[in-house]
Amino acid sequence: MLARSLIHLSCLAILGAVMTAQAVPVVNWVTTNGDADYTEGTAATSSPVTTNADADTIVGSFPSVTLGVSESIALTGSIAIFGKTGSIPGNQIRWALFDAPAVPETGVGSGYVGVWATVAGGGLPSNVNTADGTTDNPFSGSATTVVVSATDEGGGGMRYETTYSFSLTITRVDESSISISSMITDGADFLIEWPATIAPASPASFTYDTVGILLGGTTDAESATLTNIEISTNSVAPQSLEITDIIYDSEGGMITLTWISEPGKTYAIDASSDLNLWPGDIDDSVAASEDSSTTSFTFENSGLGSRQFFRVRDVTN
Repeated sequence: MLARSLIHLSCLAILGAVMTAQAVPVVNWVTTNGDADYTEGTAATSSPVTTNADADTIVGSFPSVTLGVSESIALTGSIAIFGKTGSIPGNQIRWALFDAPAVPETGVGSGYVGVWATVAGGGLPSNVNTADGTTDNPFSGSATTVVVSATDEGGGGMRYETTYSFSLTITRVDESSISISSMITDGADFLIEWPATIAPASPASFTYDTVGILLGGTTDAESATLTNIEISTNSVAPQSLEITDIIYDSEGGMITLTWISEPGKTYAIDASSDLNLWPGDIDDSVAASEDSSTTSFTFENSGLGSRQFFRVRDVTN
């Protein structure tokens, strides 16, 4: 299992966990609401490009996953909206994990159950929601319950012609509830991360087979480019690998990570500026502390910019 944290060079630390399982592409995109089409066969791939981004809901499929207790599913990918400049109106870009009522088809948006996230804009709280599937649009605000809210620390929102990486992770907690976390960032000066929050499954179904994207009506843009929309699944270990502290020494240029560890194990630390590529190989042979439940490691600033992501991996042979 991996754990990751974000550091802004003003010592901001945000904690979380990600999956290690091999990614599965989300493909065969259709438009359930609206009139978006797809360029040059991209609907069949995990990187669809739409011919419209104005009042459209699009969905792609992956092999059905039913979560057992302590099992997780994670959605990752990126999105950029083209055809206008400036700020994208709030609540117009949404991403989701759904259980579709049947094989997704064009023009049929009813019955989608699951979880979706949205960016509000203007510094207003952005929400992660559960959807009960009672309307004919998977993203209808009248068929959802807000689970958790968060904001960008600088009060920013999404912008046209900018690529944003996003994620959404669902973990089954017990027979009736799930834990939900999500994130979106441009890898530079915009970040919203919703912490893991427990909520009732909506309804008490733990099956997911569809990714949804909303391109809202007032987006009013020419196209949306989605890239590497993928799903991964994994079980959560009884003792999660989790970063618990991060310290930045601005004068010395040194960073210290502390994470939950197990004696006898070996860990690797990687760095990234955008959560897609991980060019920063900090160290791949950090031995766990033998007399503590946590391990700390200090290293030089990776040099990847003012906003950096770190992950810790268990690489024990």
